[in-house]
Amino acid sequence: AVPFMISELLGLRADGFARRLYVRRPLLPDGVEKLVLHDIRVAGTTVSLSFSKQSHETLTQVIAKGTGLDVVIE
Repeated sequence: AVPFMISELLGLRADGFARRLYVRRPLLPDGVEKLVLHDIRVAGTTVSLSFSKQSHETLTQVIAKGTGLDVVIE
């Protein structure tokens, strides 16, 4: 499980019934340039994500994901 504060900062919202993970307007705190989360469990499978700062925004990249899971980056 991803701690609440981290999931809020990164805008993570899981919809297990739809087998979908939403990433909405992620933010990294000051002093953190990159964060990688491995094997986040969603709907019986896992996903790994990388977050990195670019100028004034945080970019999200899907490193790996299980079959049948959609990741929606907004």
